[in-house]
Amino acid sequence: MSVMYNKSQAIMKSISSIQLLSSSTLSIKTEIMTVKEYTQQICNKMKHSIILTLLLISTGLLHAQNSEIEKVFTEINSLVASKDVDEIVAHYNQANDPILEESQNHYKNLIQLDSLSYVLKANRVYVEGDTATAIVFEDKSYYKYERNHTELKWSTFTLIKAKNDWVINEVHDRNYQQAKFVELNMEFHPTKRSMVATARVEFSILKEGQTNLLFLLNRGLSIKSITNSKGVSLPFKRSGLSVEIPWKSDLVQGENIVLNFHYSGEFYNEFAELGYSLVNIGEEGCFANFVTEWYPKLSGTLTKAKADLHYTVPEGLVVASVGKFVSKEELNANTLTLTE
Repeated sequence: MSVMYNKSQAIMKSISSIQLLSSSTLSIKTEIMTVKEYTQQICNKMKHSIILTLLLISTGLLHAQNSEIEKVFTEINSLVASKDVDEIVAHYNQANDPILEESQNHYKNLIQLDSLSYVLKANRVYVEGDTATAIVFEDKSYYKYERNHTELKWSTFTLIKAKNDWVINEVHDRNYQQAKFVELNMEFHPTKRSMVATARVEFSILKEGQTNLLFLLNRGLSIKSITNSKGVSLPFKRSGLSVEIPWKSDLVQGENIVLNFHYSGEFYNEFAELGYSLVNIGEEGCFANFVTEWYPKLSGTLTKAKADLHYTVPEGLVVASVGKFVSKEELNANTLTLTE
């Protein structure tokens, strides 16, 4: 009724204009256009209201579905704590035999770990019909050989709707960091069985949706600081071999990042209980294998990159390193050797 009333007012205004300005066709046309414009404004407002309503409904439904999917991982966390493998596996697609077998073996081994702390958390969820993709962070800590072990990683979970419930159908490791270049400056002190070093690590982000950067570093080495390319100090968390650097926002695909690590200490032998060592700093010799995380290494499988390696060692020691020999320089009874 309000629309009809306003429209009638506009028409009456047009009639009045005709009576007062009967010789001015321009004024009549202007008043008639005003009626059309007003009607169009009403239509546009109605369209906007309908679109907004549909958008709110769609957003509400999407939020509800995301909550249902996030609930799957929350329930798995609780079931891991109670060591109920059968109920955990019930959250997986019962028609997918390979994923059922894989998940059952995984969780049977997982719940056997000593002093286990385990959390799955979905950071992003994408829903398309009866299929959903979740970007999930896994934080696993436990004790082995009387020391803490922490394993952090991102995974991509694919879920499907089965009998009105969301179940996990596929799980894949999410390799989102790729090393591009590393520069290491290392000074070894064999008599102290220690080293002091800096590392400049350049890498790129291959996939979006993660909230942190993950590195590995030998537990015997202490990190003094981590800075970005502008020299700004960054917060970080250390546990066991794992180094977690929370990021200011979700990482963006294609982003290039440069970090500088300042660290020192001695190499810890993770294989002592097995009767051998792959690391050592001592007068008898210094060595380290790639798997011992003797420098800050990106977590994941895309860790290898070109590098410049600068070794400073006491006089009398000879550096044997990967790469091509570049130069050698005597520095106050020490020897600096560069390879690339």
